[in-house]
Amino acid sequence: MRPASATCSVCRYNDRPFVPRDGPIDARILILGEAPGKAEVVAGIPFVGKSGQLLRKALKELKITDYCIDNACPCGVTKDFDYELMKRCLWERYARRDYDLIIVLGQVAKKLLENFNPFNGRIIYMHHPAYVLRGGTSYTLWLWLLKEELYGPDSRINTM
Repeated sequence: MRPASATCSVCRYNDRPFVPRDGPIDARILILGEAPGKAEVVAGIPFVGKSGQLLRKALKELKITDYCIDNACPCGVTKDFDYELMKRCLWERYARRDYDLIIVLGQVAKKLLENFNPFNGRIIYMHHPAYVLRGGTSYTLWLWLLKEELYGPDSRINTM
């Protein structure tokens, strides 16, 4: 069931649970996942399941506090994902917002943003934390890559 505050004028999926972003929309960093899972739908907060716990652990270890977490598709669509519709949904939620960094997690979110950027800011693509949990890469390497993007010499946020 959608929260009363959740509205979407472009989405045909409005009968599905809506999980709103977590954090201030004017944060310096936007973390964009794919779609909420069961734990996120129950909690009404993105990234609270096992993947989210790993992501939040990494953010804490890196002392990152000024972020907003959202999903490319906040209504949990996974099987019949309509990329054009989700582009309009992202545009409606984030058109021309300024971020120092947009961290895109996972293949669905990456595919959605190919040749489409509603944001002002540098976009980086990283493996979804679920990939780490499945053993696709080590947590240490994943954390190091995230740290390099956040604090490396090319970063606009290395003063955090």
